[in-house]
Amino acid sequence: MSTISKNIVTIQNSKEYNRIAHVYFNRKYTNSGNSYDIDLKTYIKPGYFILDFGCGPGNNFNFLLSCKPKLLVGVDISQKMLDYANLDVKNNSVIKLIRSSFEEFKINIKFDFILAHLSFVHVQPENLDTILIKCFGLLNGDRYFFANYFEGNDEIKIMESEWDNEKEVKRYFCFLKKQTLERAYKKAHFEIKKIFLSEGKSFNRINIIAKKP
Repeated sequence: MSTISKNIVTIQNSKEYNRIAHVYFNRKYTNSGNSYDIDLKTYIKPGYFILDFGCGPGNNFNFLLSCKPKLLVGVDISQKMLDYANLDVKNNSVIKLIRSSFEEFKINIKFDFILAHLSFVHVQPENLDTILIKCFGLLNGDRYFFANYFEGNDEIKIMESEWDNEKEVKRYFCFLKKQTLERAYKKAHFEIKKIFLSEGKSFNRINIIAKKP
């Protein structure tokens, strides 16, 4: 298992997401709708408090708002991403935006649904237990949590890509075994209700719907 300092990963990924935030926004991923390989509306009821953990420029907001939440909290490590998200939601009192890492996030609210769509792909294996235990603590009982991960061999890699005019964008991604995820969810006291693999263009995703008993 490869390990890299959490600070190095956080600083590098934050810097690069700040750099490509305008590309995310201009590509209008905010209009992507429900692209989670599963019907999440089954698990979300009107009036819920929802946490979008790693919200970017609001990629998931259109879908989540269609579920009619009472409160939608978007958290991201990139201030630039949140600045772009705010362009679309600044007049919406339902939405609250917070800049924070997963590890440092604190709030005096319990949520009814937590979404981590392609954001926990940056969580290293040795930090997974801590993050999942945090999610368990943030969730109300008898409520659900959806996250997806890149399938792999419990390792972290720095991947280089191009985003329009932004060249040599280097971000750290983590690739996890299904068994590693199952052990971590069990340790955090989640009940895994559904776990399935979906094929991506570059990487396969492990998708997990879990419930807090």
